Amino acid sequence: MPGTHPTVLLRHSLPDGSHHFDWMLARDDSGSLLTFRLDEDISLGCQRFSGPRLPDHRRRYLEYEGPVSGDRGRVDRVARGDCEILLESHEEVLVRVALGSLSGEIHGTAIEDGLFLFGFQ
Repeated sequence: MPGTHPTVLLRHSLPDGSHHFDWMLARDDSGSLLTFRLDEDISLGCQRFSGPRLPDHRRRYLEYEGPVSGDRGRVDRVARGDCEILLESHEEVLVRVALGSLSGEIHGTAIEDGLFLFGFQ
């Protein structure tokens, strides 16, 4: 996809044995990553999913796998792909993405306290 940047899906395993997925999307070639915490592996493909927006993450997570500082578990890459953020605000996100089996334009809408509901455009 022209004008795209990397996106990754990381499985974040926590010390208590639970896990979630961190979806990180690069806006450009050098800045921080737009990040969402998800309960499911979206790279397997899905029509709808939801998760809270997290603070932006450092770019190093595009390549990093291993322990997370402060004894917060570890991250392992599940999928890597390309994205183009077409719209980003506190209320909505529109992104063109190719990440595993997840491919197309995905629209996210904030429904409450930073929680976004995502679906295909």
